[in-house]
Amino acid sequence: MNIKLIALDMDGTTLNDAHEVTKENRTAIDLALAQGIEVIVSTGRSNTELLPLWSQFPQIRYFSCGNGSKIYDRTQDLNIFEDLLSSEQAIAILSILKKHDVFSEIYAGKEIYAEKWAYDNMKRYVTPDFEDLVKQTRTPIHDLSAFLGQSQQPVEKVNAFFSDLAIRDKIVEACTDLEVSVTNALGINLEMNSPTASKGNALHHLCQKLGIDASEVMAIGDGSNDISMLAYAGCSIAMENAVDEAKGVAKFLTLSNENSGVAVSIHQYALN
Repeated sequence: MNIKLIALDMDGTTLNDAHEVTKENRTAIDLALAQGIEVIVSTGRSNTELLPLWSQFPQIRYFSCGNGSKIYDRTQDLNIFEDLLSSEQAIAILSILKKHDVFSEIYAGKEIYAEKWAYDNMKRYVTPDFEDLVKQTRTPIHDLSAFLGQSQQPVEKVNAFFSDLAIRDKIVEACTDLEVSVTNALGINLEMNSPTASKGNALHHLCQKLGIDASEVMAIGDGSNDISMLAYAGCSIAMENAVDEAKGVAKFLTLSNENSGVAVSIHQYALN
């Protein structure tokens, strides 16, 4: 295969369960870069959540963030692509979330804002392995809807964590009447974006900019928010730990994130 770009999901894919890059994955990524292959991060993370990734991937230039709601070019220190929710759209989503027992938050500007009462009770909603990340990266405020009503800021993503997964299905159903894309990356959450925002659309935009054909792209992921980029890429790979929907779209399967499946795939399909 003539791979010119590799798009890597992070949590559950390139990162192991301790949210670290394994030695094998790091070596494979460095080898791909050394061969002139563009390697990009394609993640549901954004804003302050990205900070731990900067140091782990110092050679990577492009970061597709917030499920494709923006592409950040680290070399130029600017977003070269954005596909955001309006404040009105985000408020409509929050009005649905308020009817359920969820931890609601919005990604806006350079911050992630969380409802303060939920932030103060995060153990009810967030798994222990994500607690430290949430504590370090969220700004708690009393009323997200009122904040957006005043600021009128566009929103990259609305995210919700659940105390009970049965609530997730109810919210998905309630959101069908809204113009919004609904996915999840962790199994314990829902991520709501602009209806046209997706990892696949952002990847397509970047490939057009770089003059790279979809047949020359490798994408690796594990969550439902990875399906669009797996469908776009000529070489699409799902992790052993991926959701069934991602496995159904991907052309190939690899080992789990705990067993450096990313490294295995890069060596098998990308390196000469």
